[in-house]
Amino acid sequence: MNSVETFRKFFGWCTVINFGIFMFAAVAILLMRDWMSGLHGSMFGLDQEDVLASYFAYLGNFKIVIIVFNLVPYLSLRMMGAGASAAPVPLHGVRPFSPTSATQRAIVSVPRSHPRS
Repeated sequence: MNSVETFRKFFGWCTVINFGIFMFAAVAILLMRDWMSGLHGSMFGLDQEDVLASYFAYLGNFKIVIIVFNLVPYLSLRMMGAGASAAPVPLHGVRPFSPTSATQRAIVSVPRSHPRS
């Protein structure tokens, strides 16, 4: 197993795990909004509106961190690995260039300089 593949798997699993934590936090905040905002408001001496605004900022920042530090490296490593280890994809109906036909031989054998008349 090469290092690019190892890092790709690492960032893939980091993305899955962090996205799961993000979804758990979002569902918990949605389902238990009043109880959680009351608890955290009393712990830190904040109004319920301030706590709800901080929840919104937390979820937004967490989502950006997941995308920037987990998903983007995973996708870039996936693209790097796909180009390096994958076999070339055949294009159906397109033949590779080889000077076998008369036209192609003529194009290849055209002299570089022409005599002036």
